Amino acid sequence: MNQTQFNTIETGLTFEQALTALKAGVLIRSSSWSKNNHRLMLITPEINPDIRESFIAYYIQDGMFMPWSPSSAHILSEDWETIEAIESVEEGQE
Repeated sequence: MNQTQFNTIETGLTFEQALTALKAGVLIRSSSWSKNNHRLMLITPEINPDIRESFIAYYIQDGMFMPWSPSSAHILSEDWETIEAIESVEEGQE
């Protein structure tokens, strides 16, 4: 199975800064999530015409996302990163 790798663009962002990037279509994550490739993306009706309202989605695994809401700790954290996908590699070949 392929696993997407990510390049970190910016680090040390506040949640507000990361949210602004997310609204612009950039992937974001907490730095503590980097080892397991968890990340957030904004799902919009333009991306998925089956929905009516945009929502923040949390990547779990195997192409699965779930709706996500930040905790107080997430909102107050300054460890947010913007990221971009760079390649897919076979698991075990990283």
